[in-house]
Amino acid sequence: MNKMHFYRPMMTGSIPTSTQSKTTSIPASNISKSQKGYNLEIAVPGFSKEELEIILEEDNLKIIGKYEVEKETKEQFIHKGFTKQPFEISFKLSDTIDNENIDAKVENGLLRINLGLKTEAQKEVKNIAII
Repeated sequence: MNKMHFYRPMMTGSIPTSTQSKTTSIPASNISKSQKGYNLEIAVPGFSKEELEIILEEDNLKIIGKYEVEKETKEQFIHKGFTKQPFEISFKLSDTIDNENIDAKVENGLLRINLGLKTEAQKEVKNIAII
C-alpha cells in the first residue's frame, strides 16, 4: 500500500515538504486565526476520539487517524463521497505558539485543535556571546 505523509507549514514562512509514510488519505483542513491564537479544523468523518492521536514534539504537531480498512464490505456503493481511511498529517508550528496552551476536541466529524499564542513575557530572548 502506498502511503503518504504530508508536512505542512503552519504560521511560518517555511516550505512544505512531503515524504512517504503509512497513510492513504489526507483529510481536509482549515486554519484560522483569532486574537487568542490559531484554530485548526480537520475533517475526520466516522472517527471516534479513541481512533485519533495528537502528538506534539518540539515544533511539530502530528495528527494520526488509526483505522483498519475492511477488506470486504457487504454493501455495494453507488457513490462514495467520503471514506474513513487511516491518515497522518503534520504541521510545523511557529515559535509564537504556546505549547502548554493547546487543546482539542472531536465533534460532528471535525477535529478542532486550538493553538494558543505565547504572551510577550513567554517569548524567549537569548543573547549570543561573541567570542
